Amino acid sequence: MIELKIVNEKDAEEWDRLVESSPHGTIFHTWKWLKIMEKYSTRMIFSKRCKSKLYPVIILDGNTPIALFPLFYYKNILKIVSSPPFAVEDYYLGPLLIFDHNLKQSKKEHRLITAIKEIDKYIDSELHSNFTLFHSAPGLVDSRPFKWVGYEVEPRHTYVLRLNSIENIWNNFSQSLRREIKKTKEENIVVSEGSKKELIHIYNLLKERNRIHAPKEFILDIFNHFYSDNLRIFIAEKNDEPLSGIVTTCFNKKVSFWIGAPKFSISGINPNGMIFYENMKWALENGYKYYEIIGADDPPLYPFKSKFNGELVNYLTARKYHPSAIKVIEAIYRSFKTRYKI
Repeated sequence: MIELKIVNEKDAEEWDRLVESSPHGTIFHTWKWLKIMEKYSTRMIFSKRCKSKLYPVIILDGNTPIALFPLFYYKNILKIVSSPPFAVEDYYLGPLLIFDHNLKQSKKEHRLITAIKEIDKYIDSELHSNFTLFHSAPGLVDSRPFKWVGYEVEPRHTYVLRLNSIENIWNNFSQSLRREIKKTKEENIVVSEGSKKELIHIYNLLKERNRIHAPKEFILDIFNHFYSDNLRIFIAEKNDEPLSGIVTTCFNKKVSFWIGAPKFSISGINPNGMIFYENMKWALENGYKYYEIIGADDPPLYPFKSKFNGELVNYLTARKYHPSAIKVIEAIYRSFKTRYKI
């Protein structure tokens, strides 16, 4: 028997255990990260800023968890469900399947189909959502269960590099990137690990360039809870003056670029390539197997990120206007119509 259960704080430890056991689990799915996003995420709906409410869903088949699905709910005239939430610098979230590696493909597909059916039913009948938006985690690319319950689906992409040796990482870079890194070193620019001060420097650079939308308080809250086990900061400096930098997450054998790398030039050189390279070396030396450069779908940033020649890994976006949305739109339209005819 399939059961959908909304869990709470007392289930946090079990939730995180299931996230770590899922082949698609990310740091963004962990309980503490979800709760911090809930605290800061808002959405403007008809000139009113609405706070998010987290619905952490576990779907069970009998006593066996088969999927997790964190939902964020925004309520005004329109009701919106999103995963990930808005304005907290998260590219993806969505459902996680729970299974061991021996589970047959047909059963994996059945679990995903079941989970999406149940969550769609809950969103429609209990949350009465007018609009729903999901971005799945990398590697979860089966769009059929979403399409079969009425979602529009489109592909998304991220870059993932295998960290096998320094030589292979370096040789895989484009020639132009290798030249850029060499020139950066010749300018006596050095890359080292940073902490809160460097994080604030990176945030301010991004804010100046309109490259970040989350409040500084959110970024610092994440830092306070996840640094240094799951969050690392790398900064480029020249003559002890900070230049550019990146913030990365560390989870389940993978280091992922999260925020940072603002466009920066000194003596005509962009130090960001060297920052990523030094971070990859650190990841390899510390036993990580993969390095992810999030954000391969951004046209202005794609030319730089593609120079690392990572593997293009897919995920997906699914969106749906529920039947109730039509009624809301009609009500809004009627409210703006002239009340009296002349």
